[in-house]
Amino acid sequence: MFKGKRGLIVIVTLVLFTSIMFPHEGVQAADGNWRRIADMNEARGHGPAGVVLNNGDFLVIGGASGEKTNQISRTVELYDKNRDRWVYKAPMKERRLEIEAVTLDDGRVLVPGGRTKFSPDPKPRATNTVEIYNPKTNTWSYAAPMKTPRRNYRMVKLLDGRVLVAGGRNDETQRIRSMEIYDPKSNTWSSVGNMRTTRFSFVMEVLANGKILFAGGTDDNGKYQAQLKYMTLKQKVDNRCQYDGSESSGQIG
Repeated sequence: MFKGKRGLIVIVTLVLFTSIMFPHEGVQAADGNWRRIADMNEARGHGPAGVVLNNGDFLVIGGASGEKTNQISRTVELYDKNRDRWVYKAPMKERRLEIEAVTLDDGRVLVPGGRTKFSPDPKPRATNTVEIYNPKTNTWSYAAPMKTPRRNYRMVKLLDGRVLVAGGRNDETQRIRSMEIYDPKSNTWSSVGNMRTTRFSFVMEVLANGKILFAGGTDDNGKYQAQLKYMTLKQKVDNRCQYDGSESSGQIG
Protein backbone atom coordinates (compact mmCIF):
# COMPACT_ATOMS: atom_id res chain seq x y z
CA MET A 1 0.00 0.00 0.00
CA PHE A 2 1.41 3.37 -0.97
CA LYS A 3 0.18 6.80 0.13
CA GLY A 4 0.65 9.67 -2.30
CA LYS A 5 1.29 13.34 -1.62
CA ARG A 6 -2.39 14.28 -2.06
CA GLY A 7 -3.75 11.64 0.27
CA LEU A 8 -4.41 9.06 -2.41
CA ILE A 9 -3.87 5.44 -1.53
CA VAL A 10 -2.77 3.03 -4.22
CA ILE A 11 -3.11 -0.73 -3.97
CA VAL A 12 -1.25 -2.94 -6.43
CA THR A 13 -2.37 -6.56 -6.42
CA LEU A 14 0.52 -8.96 -5.96
CA VAL A 15 -0.87 -12.17 -7.46
CA LEU A 16 -0.75 -11.54 -11.20
CA PHE A 17 -3.66 -9.14 -11.56
CA THR A 18 -3.73 -5.85 -13.43
CA SER A 19 -6.30 -3.94 -11.41
CA ILE A 20 -5.54 -0.91 -9.27
CA MET A 21 -8.01 1.09 -7.20
CA PHE A 22 -7.95 4.71 -6.02
CA PRO A 23 -10.26 6.38 -3.52
CA HIS A 24 -12.10 9.46 -4.80
CA GLU A 25 -10.26 12.78 -4.51
CA GLY A 26 -10.84 14.33 -1.10
CA VAL A 27 -12.44 11.19 0.37
CA GLN A 28 -10.79 9.22 3.13
CA ALA A 29 -10.04 5.60 2.24
CA ALA A 30 -11.78 4.53 5.45
CA ASP A 31 -15.09 5.72 3.93
CA GLY A 32 -14.91 2.85 1.46
CA ASN A 33 -15.42 5.05 -1.60
CA TRP A 34 -13.23 3.59 -4.32
CA ARG A 35 -13.21 3.98 -8.06
CA ARG A 36 -11.71 1.74 -10.72
CA ILE A 37 -8.86 3.17 -12.74
CA ALA A 38 -7.25 1.93 -15.94
CA ASP A 39 -5.62 -1.51 -15.80
CA MET A 40 -1.88 -1.84 -16.13
CA ASN A 41 -0.52 -2.88 -19.51
CA GLU A 42 0.61 -6.23 -18.10
CA ALA A 43 -0.20 -8.42 -15.10
CA ARG A 44 2.42 -8.49 -12.36
CA GLY A 45 3.04 -10.59 -9.26
CA HIS A 46 5.76 -12.01 -7.00
CA GLY A 47 6.83 -8.72 -5.49
CA PRO A 48 6.77 -5.95 -8.05
CA ALA A 49 7.67 -2.56 -6.59
CA GLY A 50 5.42 0.47 -6.53
CA VAL A 51 6.42 4.03 -5.72
CA VAL A 52 4.91 7.53 -5.86
CA LEU A 53 7.09 10.06 -7.68
CA ASN A 54 7.54 13.63 -6.50
CA ASN A 55 5.00 14.87 -9.06
CA GLY A 56 2.34 12.44 -7.78
CA ASP A 57 2.57 9.94 -10.63
CA PHE A 58 2.81 6.27 -9.69
CA LEU A 59 5.50 3.89 -10.96
CA VAL A 60 5.26 0.07 -10.99
CA ILE A 61 8.49 -1.87 -11.50
CA GLY A 62 9.41 -5.47 -12.29
CA GLY A 63 7.84 -8.56 -10.74
CA ALA A 64 6.65 -11.69 -12.54
CA SER A 65 4.59 -10.86 -15.59
CA GLY A 66 2.73 -12.33 -18.54
CA GLU A 67 0.80 -15.57 -18.77
CA LYS A 68 3.65 -17.60 -17.24
CA THR A 69 4.59 -17.02 -13.63
CA ASN A 70 8.23 -17.91 -14.32
CA GLN A 71 8.75 -14.87 -16.52
CA ILE A 72 10.67 -12.26 -14.53
CA SER A 73 10.09 -8.75 -15.80
CA ARG A 74 12.30 -5.72 -16.16
CA THR A 75 9.50 -3.55 -17.55
CA VAL A 76 8.30 -0.36 -15.89
CA GLU A 77 4.91 1.36 -16.13
CA LEU A 78 3.85 4.81 -15.02
CA TYR A 79 0.28 5.75 -14.12
CA ASP A 80 -0.68 9.21 -15.33
CA LYS A 81 -3.43 10.22 -12.92
CA ASN A 82 -4.47 13.19 -15.04
CA ARG A 83 -5.24 11.02 -18.08
CA ASP A 84 -6.07 7.74 -16.30
CA ARG A 85 -3.66 5.72 -18.38
CA TRP A 86 -0.52 3.61 -18.03
CA VAL A 87 2.54 4.21 -20.19
CA TYR A 88 5.69 2.14 -20.46
CA LYS A 89 8.87 3.80 -19.32
CA ALA A 90 12.47 2.70 -19.88
CA PRO A 91 13.02 -0.88 -18.62
CA MET A 92 15.48 -1.76 -15.88
CA LYS A 93 18.86 -3.09 -16.89
CA GLU A 94 18.12 -6.38 -15.08
CA ARG A 95 15.01 -8.49 -14.53
CA ARG A 96 13.91 -8.34 -10.88
CA LEU A 97 11.15 -9.49 -8.57
CA GLU A 98 10.62 -9.49 -4.78
CA ILE A 99 11.92 -5.93 -4.74
CA GLU A 100 11.18 -2.57 -3.14
CA ALA A 101 11.49 0.96 -4.51
CA VAL A 102 11.81 4.35 -2.84
CA THR A 103 11.81 7.89 -4.19
CA LEU A 104 14.92 9.77 -3.11
CA ASP A 105 14.85 13.42 -2.08
CA ASP A 106 16.18 14.46 -5.49
CA GLY A 107 13.32 12.64 -7.28
CA ARG A 108 15.24 9.61 -8.49
CA VAL A 109 14.01 6.09 -7.67
CA LEU A 110 16.20 3.51 -5.90
CA VAL A 111 15.64 -0.21 -6.63
CA PRO A 112 18.10 -2.59 -4.90
CA GLY A 113 18.52 -6.34 -5.01
CA GLY A 114 15.68 -8.75 -5.62
CA ARG A 115 15.49 -12.12 -7.24
CA THR A 116 16.73 -12.69 -10.77
CA LYS A 117 15.93 -16.38 -11.39
CA PHE A 118 13.14 -18.83 -10.66
CA SER A 119 13.70 -22.39 -9.48
CA PRO A 120 15.12 -24.64 -10.75
CA ASP A 121 17.66 -22.27 -12.35
CA PRO A 122 19.29 -23.70 -10.16
CA LYS A 123 18.35 -21.61 -7.11
CA PRO A 124 16.07 -18.60 -6.71
CA ARG A 125 19.08 -16.31 -6.66
CA ALA A 126 19.15 -12.98 -4.88
CA THR A 127 21.35 -10.19 -6.18
CA ASN A 128 23.17 -7.27 -4.60
CA THR A 129 23.10 -5.07 -7.70
CA VAL A 130 21.29 -1.73 -7.42
CA GLU A 131 19.65 0.45 -10.04
CA ILE A 132 18.45 4.05 -9.97
CA TYR A 133 15.77 5.48 -12.25
CA ASN A 134 15.82 9.14 -13.27
CA PRO A 135 12.27 10.26 -14.21
CA LYS A 136 13.57 13.46 -15.81
CA THR A 137 15.67 11.60 -18.37
CA ASN A 138 13.74 8.29 -18.35
CA THR A 139 16.99 6.37 -17.85
CA TRP A 140 18.33 3.68 -15.52
CA SER A 141 21.87 3.53 -14.17
CA TYR A 142 23.70 1.26 -11.78
CA ALA A 143 24.44 2.48 -8.27
CA ALA A 144 26.91 1.00 -5.79
CA PRO A 145 25.97 -2.61 -4.96
CA MET A 146 24.67 -3.61 -1.54
CA LYS A 147 27.02 -5.42 0.80
CA THR A 148 24.63 -8.40 0.97
CA PRO A 149 22.50 -9.93 -1.81
CA ARG A 150 18.88 -9.88 -0.64
CA ARG A 151 15.28 -10.31 -1.74
CA ASN A 152 11.97 -10.06 0.15
CA TYR A 153 13.68 -7.31 2.16
CA ARG A 154 12.08 -4.10 3.35
CA MET A 155 13.26 -0.57 2.65
CA VAL A 156 12.42 2.90 4.00
CA LYS A 157 13.73 6.39 3.46
CA LEU A 158 14.99 7.90 6.71
CA LEU A 159 14.25 11.46 7.77
CA ASP A 160 17.70 12.64 6.64
CA GLY A 161 17.18 11.29 3.10
CA ARG A 162 19.28 8.17 3.44
CA VAL A 163 17.71 4.74 2.85
CA LEU A 164 17.58 1.77 5.22
CA VAL A 165 17.35 -1.78 3.87
CA ALA A 166 16.67 -4.62 6.32
CA GLY A 167 16.22 -8.37 6.42
CA GLY A 168 15.03 -10.55 3.57
CA ARG A 169 16.64 -13.63 2.10
CA ASN A 170 20.16 -13.89 0.77
CA ASP A 171 21.70 -15.62 -2.23
CA GLU A 172 21.51 -19.01 -0.50
CA THR A 173 17.78 -18.44 0.26
CA GLN A 174 18.59 -18.10 3.97
CA ARG A 175 16.64 -15.57 6.02
CA ILE A 176 18.87 -12.75 7.23
CA ARG A 177 18.94 -10.16 10.03
CA SER A 178 21.45 -7.71 8.59
CA MET A 179 20.70 -4.07 7.78
CA GLU A 180 22.50 -1.50 5.67
CA ILE A 181 22.06 2.16 4.78
CA TYR A 182 22.44 3.79 1.36
CA ASP A 183 23.67 7.37 1.18
CA PRO A 184 22.59 8.84 -2.19
CA LYS A 185 24.96 11.79 -1.83
CA SER A 186 28.06 9.60 -1.67
CA ASN A 187 26.62 6.54 -3.48
CA THR A 188 27.80 4.26 -0.68
CA TRP A 189 26.36 1.50 1.51
CA SER A 190 27.28 1.01 5.16
CA SER A 191 26.36 -1.81 7.54
CA VAL A 192 24.33 -0.84 10.62
CA GLY A 193 24.09 -4.10 12.55
CA ASN A 194 21.50 -6.85 12.78
CA MET A 195 17.89 -7.08 13.84
CA ARG A 196 17.35 -9.37 16.79
CA THR A 197 15.16 -11.67 14.71
CA THR A 198 15.50 -12.80 11.11
CA ARG A 199 12.62 -11.47 9.04
CA PHE A 200 11.47 -11.41 5.45
CA SER A 201 8.27 -10.13 3.83
CA PHE A 202 7.54 -7.94 6.84
CA VAL A 203 6.35 -4.37 7.42
CA MET A 204 8.75 -1.50 8.12
CA GLU A 205 7.93 2.21 8.43
CA VAL A 206 9.64 5.36 9.69
CA LEU A 207 7.70 7.31 12.31
CA ALA A 208 7.63 11.10 12.63
CA ASN A 209 10.01 10.92 15.60
CA GLY A 210 12.58 9.02 13.52
CA LYS A 211 12.02 5.65 15.16
CA ILE A 212 11.65 2.68 12.85
CA LEU A 213 8.69 0.37 13.27
CA PHE A 214 8.79 -3.18 11.96
CA ALA A 215 6.19 -5.91 12.37
CA GLY A 216 5.21 -9.36 11.23
CA GLY A 217 7.08 -11.33 8.61
CA THR A 218 8.55 -14.82 8.73
CA ASP A 219 11.45 -15.85 10.97
CA ASP A 220 14.26 -18.37 10.50
CA ASN A 221 11.98 -21.24 11.54
CA GLY A 222 9.32 -20.34 9.00
CA LYS A 223 6.99 -19.00 11.68
CA TYR A 224 4.91 -15.87 11.24
CA GLN A 225 5.78 -13.08 13.67
CA ALA A 226 3.14 -11.22 15.71
CA GLN A 227 5.42 -8.82 17.57
CA LEU A 228 5.54 -5.12 16.85
CA LYS A 229 9.04 -3.66 17.31
CA TYR A 230 10.52 -0.17 17.44
CA MET A 231 14.19 0.55 17.00
CA THR A 232 16.39 3.64 16.92
CA LEU A 233 19.52 4.13 14.83
CA LYS A 234 22.24 5.99 16.72
CA GLN A 235 24.06 8.76 14.86
CA LYS A 236 27.85 8.48 15.12
CA VAL A 237 30.44 11.25 15.04
CA ASP A 238 31.44 10.42 11.46
CA ASN A 239 27.79 10.85 10.34
CA ARG A 240 27.23 7.11 10.05
CA CYS A 241 24.39 5.29 11.77
CA GLN A 242 24.62 2.26 14.00
CA TYR A 243 21.95 0.03 15.49
CA ASP A 244 22.75 -0.75 19.12
CA GLY A 245 20.40 -3.72 19.42
CA SER A 246 17.85 -1.99 21.63
CA GLU A 247 14.21 -2.57 20.74
CA SER A 248 10.88 -1.79 22.37
CA SER A 249 7.97 -4.14 21.79
CA GLY A 250 4.25 -4.11 21.26
CA GLN A 251 1.73 -6.64 20.02
CA ILE A 252 -0.31 -6.72 16.85
CA GLY A 253 -4.04 -7.09 17.40
